[in-house]
This record gives sequence, C-alpha cells and structure tokens, in this order.
Amino acid sequence: MKRSRLLPDFVFLDDRGSPHSLRDILGDFTVLTLTHCDKTTHGPATELLMTMVAKNHGVNRLDVRGIDVHWSDARCAQHDACHLVDVQTHTITLCDATGAIRHLYGVGHEGYFFVIGSDGRVIDSAPTNDAARLARQLSLDVALCTDGMAKSQSKELSARHAGS
Repeated sequence: MKRSRLLPDFVFLDDRGSPHSLRDILGDFTVLTLTHCDKTTHGPATELLMTMVAKNHGVNRLDVRGIDVHWSDARCAQHDACHLVDVQTHTITLCDATGAIRHLYGVGHEGYFFVIGSDGRVIDSAPTNDAARLARQLSLDVALCTDGMAKSQSKELSARHAGS
C-alpha cells in the first residue's frame, strides 16, 4: 500500500453483532497490524503494537490507537465475518475470519504494519520484520506534531516518508 493513499475501509462486528467501520475508530495516528495466527489463537494485540501505542498515546495530546488484525490459514471456527476479539487500553484485536482484510490490503503470509493518519491515509508501512524502524518513526512523527495538527499532517508526513 503506497504512502498517502487512502487505506481501504472495512467493517467488523462487535460482541453484540453490531457493525463498526475502521474509519469510525481512527485516532490522530492509528497503527494497524495484520498478523498470522493459528486457528485457535485469539490473543491480545502483539506486544510491539501495545508498546508503540502506550509510548505515543497522549504525547502532544495526540490520540494514538492500535488495531491488531489476526488471520489464520483455516477459517475462523466461531465466525464468518471480521469480528472483535479483545479490547485493551487504546487497542483492539480483531479476527479476520475469512482473510478478507488481509487480501483487501494485499498482505501475503508475512505480517504487516501500517501507520494511518486521522484522514485514513497511509503515513508509513512495513513488514513485521521492519516494525522496529516503523516504531521509531512513529515516535518521531508524534513528537513533531503539535496539538490538533496531526489531523492536517497525514499527507505531509506521507510525503516526507516517501522522500526518505
């Protein structure tokens, strides 16, 4: 997914079966992970994602959120739609029951991280083996933003990353 492109929206179901949209839950910065799991794993968000969110949420009064989307090679035995699995502070975990989100974003078997601005644009992205670099860059981006400016800076940050 190219930087500054709008990330495709998707819908997931909460524990009551009510639909929610990615666009409706974006923060000033949202870190979206797409990771593989075995078919019985519905654990909390990855440790790195939790650390990235905890380190950056509230800096310069910015709302930094995390969304961890798991998929498995076998279809989810419990659901046939993307659904909420876990809620942590500023982070949610979703099961991509059929792999539809992974395919929508063009992610292969290797996991991927996306940093999304409040306007839904991709600011930065990296495979999981380069997530540490992405975490460092997110901290720099958050530190550069002043209160309220993150909402207007997604395109500028995307352009800066494209040049680096």
